[in-house]
This record gives sequence, structure tokens and C-alpha cells, in this order.
Amino acid sequence: MVRVGLPNIFKLSQGLVVTFASFVIIVQNKDTIGLLKDFTSLMVVSEFDNIIFHLASNGYLGEELHLQAAKITDEDIIITIRTSERRRKGGFIFVRFTFLAVLSAMFVGWGIIFRMQSKGTIFDTQFPGYGKEHYELAFKVFDDGKCYRGPFNTIECKYESGDCTNFNTAYPSCNGKDLKYLHDVEREVGNNKCNITFALPQCEYDGGDCCPYDIQMSPSFGDGKCDGRMHNTAGCLYDYKDCKAFNDLYRMYPNESLINTANVRLGDGICQGGGYDIEECGYEFGDCDKAQISQDILLSGVQSPSSDIIDFNMLMSSDGSTIIVDMYRTDKFGDYDQVPN
Repeated sequence: MVRVGLPNIFKLSQGLVVTFASFVIIVQNKDTIGLLKDFTSLMVVSEFDNIIFHLASNGYLGEELHLQAAKITDEDIIITIRTSERRRKGGFIFVRFTFLAVLSAMFVGWGIIFRMQSKGTIFDTQFPGYGKEHYELAFKVFDDGKCYRGPFNTIECKYESGDCTNFNTAYPSCNGKDLKYLHDVEREVGNNKCNITFALPQCEYDGGDCCPYDIQMSPSFGDGKCDGRMHNTAGCLYDYKDCKAFNDLYRMYPNESLINTANVRLGDGICQGGGYDIEECGYEFGDCDKAQISQDILLSGVQSPSSDIIDFNMLMSSDGSTIIVDMYRTDKFGDYDQVPN
């Protein structure tokens, strides 16, 4: 009885362990390759005793184990005529009933696990408050080595189960529940292509792709004065909102054609000329309305004999782009003669 019952008890225990392992490992696996890998591992574990016995019976584990294995193989199980037909029939029924019970329990357990997975219950137990609503998305993006962001880059989700660790180190502010609308952040931020969705101060303006770092770090960025060129673009949040008044007033100005021109400060009271001194830009946002000059003019003229001033005539073009200074001529002694030069 012991020789027959004990091995079968071990076999039953082994089957239960394999069944439990299938619940924990196989059913919760989310990709085919991983499933095949884990299933193969289970097959090796379940056949481990047979593999050891085969090695022993072929003499690979020593002569003593070889002889014992051969003895077991050669012994016949003797069933005497005195064996009761009733016991045989009862044993047959018991074995079949036990098998069906174990098989039924296995399928019921698999069904429960499958339902819990499909409803996100298992995921929700790991990440409370996120699993049931976002389970299908999490099933796709978790553990892929790339930070997806969305609602998962939070401490409650263990920063997407560790996928967002490197991204958070590089961009520590591009995080938080208020930015959960951002997706595929690790693929998009800092890939040398401007994605205007990520043109945010928290994400360093798409990792510098939408607004170069030399502009972001400039003292003139967001200082209350509107700078032209690249500063006044959507990627730089229009000089970090400094150019809102200018853009609201001159919606049709040709910004794309002015990006490569000399940079100017718009509306600072100094006419710097250049590309923004046109009607579409309000003549440099009003700086050139009265033909202001952007730098000092040094005149080596002469003093008027009638007053303590420099005496000269000045003409300026209507658009303020050209200025002509007409000085008076003197002789070699510097005497004033009122004759135009």
C-alpha cells in the first residue's frame, strides 16, 4: 500500500504545484513569447523527476543508483487472484473522481483568474485606483522599457512599474497628474523633432526641440519685453507670453520670414530697423513710428556764432530707414562761414 500510495501522493502534490504555478506564472503573462518560455519551464519542472530517473537508470548518476533503478524497472506488480473485484472497482472510481475533481478545480481557477484579469481586478490590487479604468492600456505599455506617461507616471503606479525612472531623472518636472494627457513622452521629448504638445516649461520645451536651450536660459526670455525671431514662436510660448500684446494686435505679421533676421526688441521705444520695420509689424511695434534712431550719432560739427549749439541741417526718410545730416563748412582755421557743404 505504501509503495503504491506514496508515489501517487507525490505525483498529486506535484500536479497541484504545477497547477498553482500555472495560475501565478502562465495566466498572468501578457505576451506569447513569455507564455511559451514559462510553459517550457513548467514542463521541465514537472518532468524533473522523470529526467533524474532516466539519468539514474542509464548509469549517469553512479552504479548504486543504476542498480536501484534497474531493480524498480524489472519488478512486476503482482496482483493476486484474491484481490477483491469490489476493491478494484472502488479504487478505479476513486481515481477517476479525484482526477475529475482536480481537473474541474483547475479550470474553475483558471476561469476566475482570467475574469479577474479581463476586468483589471488583479492589476488594480497592485496599483489601486488605476487598474480597472486603464487596464487595457497598461497591459500594452507596462514593462516595455519606455516611459509612456499618461496616467501611469505616478508614485501610485510605481512610475509605470519602473519604465519612467530614466525619463524622470532627465526631465524631473515633466511629471504629475496635471500632465497625464501627454503620451509616449520618452519617444517624443528630445528626439530632435518639435512636437508642439510638449512645448511646456515643465518638459523643457520638448527637450529643446521646440525652443533652443540658449533662448530658454537667456535673461531676456520671459522678462516682460517682446523679443522677435525664434523667441516669438509657439515653441517658445511666444517669448514666454511676452509677445502676447504684439501678436494680438498684428496677427498677420510674417513671422516665418523674420526668424532668420536680426533680433530686435519690440515695443521698447528704440527703432532698430530691420525686418520688423514694416506695416504688418506696426513699424517695429511703434518703435519706428517717429523714426527713432537706435544708437547715438556723434557729430564733429562747428558751433554756431549766434548760439551755443551745433548748427546743422538734418533730413530723414518717411520710413525712418535713412537719415542725412547736412553740416556747415569752415575754413582751415575753423571759422564759421554758413556755406553748406
